[in-house]
Amino acid sequence: MSQLRASHPAGPKQVRSAEIAWAVGALAYDKKLKLVGIVMDLLFGSVYLRPLGGGVEWKATPEDLEPPDPATVLSARVAEANRRSWGGL
Repeated sequence: MSQLRASHPAGPKQVRSAEIAWAVGALAYDKKLKLVGIVMDLLFGSVYLRPLGGGVEWKATPEDLEPPDPATVLSARVAEANRRSWGGL
C-alpha cells in the first residue's frame, strides 16, 4: 500500500488517516464542516485546524479529513479575501 502525504515538509508530529499522514502546517479539508483549514496541532488522535485567514481552531478526526483539491483551496482563499475586503462581516 503506497503512502500519500498531505503535508508540507514533515514536522515533528504526524497523525495517519488511512493512507494520509497529516503534519502541522498542512492544508486539510474537513468533510463534515466543509471547511479548509491549516493543521495546527495533533493531540490524542485528533487534528486541530485553523481557518486559512486565522480564527478559532476546531477539532476534527483524521477520518473526517482529506487533502483539499486546488479548486477548494482557491474557493476558501477567495472567500477569506472577500471577508477581509468587507471588514470581516
